[in-house]
Amino acid sequence: MGDEGYDELVERGVELAEREKYPEAIECLKKAIELDDDRPQAHYNLAVIYGLLAMGDIAVEELFDDHVDEEILFQNAVEEYQRVLEIEPGHIAAHNNLATIFALHGERDLAIQELEVSLELDPDQPEVREQLEDLKG
Repeated sequence: MGDEGYDELVERGVELAEREKYPEAIECLKKAIELDDDRPQAHYNLAVIYGLLAMGDIAVEELFDDHVDEEILFQNAVEEYQRVLEIEPGHIAAHNNLATIFALHGERDLAIQELEVSLELDPDQPEVREQLEDLKG
């Protein structure tokens, strides 16, 4: 491991996540955040992993020794996306992913809010507009 810098840690975290080694990926990304809390990449990738885990796309019990429930993962994902948006308010993917997580968690109003902000930032997102229409019913 040694003296990896922020970018190397983020890159390795992403590679580990792609190979479905989520606990190691999370570890890597957290180390990157310890090095520099004010850059969005590690927070964003960490949020993506927490989001995937929270949505139950991955069997969490097989990955972590201690039981991590979906509620905690959901909360972690939301916090990391919010941190990304503190650093970079115009991060469209973070708004969109946050909206998806809120929607799946039954937080419709919060999801709608995120999608509206995303569309203000970039009106040319037909799939986001569609998601917004669906949520508004």
